[in-house]
Amino acid sequence: MISEVEQVDGTVQRFEHDGSDLALEHIGRMQAHAIEARQLIDAGKPALARLMKVAEGVNSGQQRYIVDFLLGLYNGPRFPFDLTNLRAIDATLRSDCFTVLAMDAGACQQEVHRYFDNGGERFEAMAKRLGLNNE
Repeated sequence: MISEVEQVDGTVQRFEHDGSDLALEHIGRMQAHAIEARQLIDAGKPALARLMKVAEGVNSGQQRYIVDFLLGLYNGPRFPFDLTNLRAIDATLRSDCFTVLAMDAGACQQEVHRYFDNGGERFEAMAKRLGLNNE
């Protein structure tokens, strides 16, 4: 028996199996994960774009917290993020942070900076601008 699972990137992965309950259960979990990952990415990418707009925009009271959050996702060991700083972010931006975190943790498709052209350079520029160039 052959089953197909559409991946997040649109490719189809084919599995040859014996049709057992165990095989069908495993393929069902794979399909459910692919669907969930697509939903997380569909919600997460626009939220990430909004956060980047704040992070790269005109200095605001919340900008530093957004930059810290994004850099924490980008490279947590270099840029640790204190979760209590989420209290300083307004509800809309905080919701975007949670959505991006869900995408990053749940979809696990690529590192957060890879959702942007020249993402690595952009994240490093944010760190440099705020004096966070600790390597």
